[in-house]
Amino acid sequence: MTVADYYYPTTVQEGNGINVRLYILMLLPFLCALGLIRNLRYLVPFSTIANLFIVGGFAITLYYLFTDIPSPDERNYSGSPEGLPIFFSTVIFAMEGIGVVRGSTVEHSSLVSGVKQSPRRG
Repeated sequence: MTVADYYYPTTVQEGNGINVRLYILMLLPFLCALGLIRNLRYLVPFSTIANLFIVGGFAITLYYLFTDIPSPDERNYSGSPEGLPIFFSTVIFAMEGIGVVRGSTVEHSSLVSGVKQSPRRG
């Protein structure tokens, strides 16, 4: 299930909306054009716009996070055991990316500490 399927489940099924795959297809030429830019100086405006969208999305997330907060008396302080599998699967998914980054730095073990180490002389 994608985010679009969650927010617009009946739009595509009723024939009133555009399929998500068509949205992706419409973005493809623009993304290919961005990928052809070789000089990074020309990508700065796009990066700035992307950063503004990220900040805006984060602000919207915080707004929805802190509106209609239940009082502490109504909250459960621990989750149910049924939620443990989704918790552990999320944690394992998040930790997989860390191993990928570390794996590429181990190849160059002299740069792991951030300082190029010179070989010891006897």
